[in-house]
Amino acid sequence: MGNITYSVSQLFGSYLGWQEIGNDTTRFDVASSCLHTLDYSANEWSLNITANGDCGSTKLMVFSQAETKVINLDKEISDKPWCYSFSSAETICLDDSYVEKCATLVSSLIKIKENKWSAASYMFPGGKDEKSLLGGKLLGLTVFKKGTNITQTSNLTIDVSFKHQDLYNQDGCVLVPKAPTCMFWNLTTSNWSTYGCKMKQFNMAETVCSCDHLTNFGIMLDWRNEALAKDPVLDIISTVLLSLSIASLILTESLLFLVRK
Repeated sequence: MGNITYSVSQLFGSYLGWQEIGNDTTRFDVASSCLHTLDYSANEWSLNITANGDCGSTKLMVFSQAETKVINLDKEISDKPWCYSFSSAETICLDDSYVEKCATLVSSLIKIKENKWSAASYMFPGGKDEKSLLGGKLLGLTVFKKGTNITQTSNLTIDVSFKHQDLYNQDGCVLVPKAPTCMFWNLTTSNWSTYGCKMKQFNMAETVCSCDHLTNFGIMLDWRNEALAKDPVLDIISTVLLSLSIASLILTESLLFLVRK
């Protein structure tokens, strides 16, 4: 399973090879196959571990572009949140739902290496215009019960938190994220869908999505070409220019004083 996670990490770590797949449909189907393989390899590992009836095993694999944690529950989850925090501070939480003992939970994070100056996404469909960009990560949660993928149960709520990346325009100004859209990647259609997902919370640093089913989740951000009010880059530039202006003013007054004498 570690080899599969490493392979997926390598695949999503470089977009150059994806450009060689000229057909969009084929390229997005390949991305779906990678995500599907990651989930089911984790389930196979869990089935092998629990073949003798023992539950409670855990396996964590962290690579540059992919992170997976497989947890085989040693006790049921009932009417209380279960959360997993990834190494990059994102979290995915299973709230107000029942998951029985020995079920397998697969949490995954995929870092998508995109061209930050373009809405185009090589591995997944991107935004519809030049101001929309796919967020840089996919967060997934899959639950397996005796080898069967459970996608939805009654009163299921998944809360997914995404940390925003710092993006800059060509002038070096920080872009302001606006109007995030919560989505999930449909493995059947190999496309994004907003069905069952909504935005729960949004600020400059983070977006929290709430969904009623299990899968791989992402966000689409509307990046406006605006600078933050407290942009550190602009603060430095402003300070330097103001200092130069004051120095020039002092020099000018000094020269005028000498000329008058």
